[in-house]
Amino acid sequence: MAILLTSDKDFGELVFRQGRISWGVLLIRLAGISQASKVKIVADAIRKHSKEIKQGFAVVTPVAIRIRR
Repeated sequence: MAILLTSDKDFGELVFRQGRISWGVLLIRLAGISQASKVKIVADAIRKHSKEIKQGFAVVTPVAIRIRR
């Protein structure tokens, strides 16, 4: 499984509106926090939710993760 990590919101357009197939997209919305905190948040999200993210679209913020399939 390969999950695309990005901060580019245009991937939502590709996955949902254009129906492009993906293995999973994790949109990172973590502006204004340290790199170390970002790494921890993203790693925790992948570790806890990798099955749900697979073939879905997830958005991770400092306080939550939202996942759409």
